[in-house]
Amino acid sequence: MDILYKDTYRIDSYLAQITNGTLRGVKLQNHASQGSSRSIKGSIKIASFNKGSKKLSDYLQEQNIDPHDHSIIELMNILDLPIYDNLPEKAQGALVHIHGQLSIRDFNACVDIVPFMAKNRQLFNIEKQEATNVNKMFSAITKFIPMNIEAELSMSSGEIVRGILKRDAMLDSYKDIASIYGVDLPGDWDIVGILDTGKPAPRPMKGKLRAGLDQLAAMAKLLYDDQSSNGTIIPILIFRCLEKG
Repeated sequence: MDILYKDTYRIDSYLAQITNGTLRGVKLQNHASQGSSRSIKGSIKIASFNKGSKKLSDYLQEQNIDPHDHSIIELMNILDLPIYDNLPEKAQGALVHIHGQLSIRDFNACVDIVPFMAKNRQLFNIEKQEATNVNKMFSAITKFIPMNIEAELSMSSGEIVRGILKRDAMLDSYKDIASIYGVDLPGDWDIVGILDTGKPAPRPMKGKLRAGLDQLAAMAKLLYDDQSSNGTIIPILIFRCLEKG
């Protein structure tokens, strides 16, 4: 198993809810014996002296073993989730294991790319006014919308699922991944996570301040979601199975 992403907090949380807790370390104990003996012998015509002693002590040898990804294997075995090549219907907060081709994008790269395009519009065949407007709009958006890392899984059914990745949960940095593979990673990958495929029901109208905040959040959603995805997922684990060469 080649692990690309693991949300340790959620993995530990689920294990703690299902079992008695999470395994942090293994202590291996070995009993061994260590002894020493001494014998002194002497003899004369009148008397003989014979002294023997043996000292036996038990000592405890301890080895601390790091279980490392044991919690991941344990959780996968306990959950025993079926592997989906197509999305289950009407999933809402469903813990799933899905399979497909993986793409990863870092929207934070746009923070540098958009101003560069605006300054060098001739290279990208962009009109001056258009470049200025896009740069201003993007500068305003990035002040209240986080530029996250996105994972996109394209399934064999043609369905697409997207989710946001935590930077500190990635085992390889995005720059390392992009420099080796680009956006699309080779082979098939697996994502275990929390899937939602439906849309939330309409909510009652709110006050102007809250409505304004809701509109900003809607703009953030539009930035990431172009309506081409069939569901959203909160990734817990992203990995691929390795083959012997």
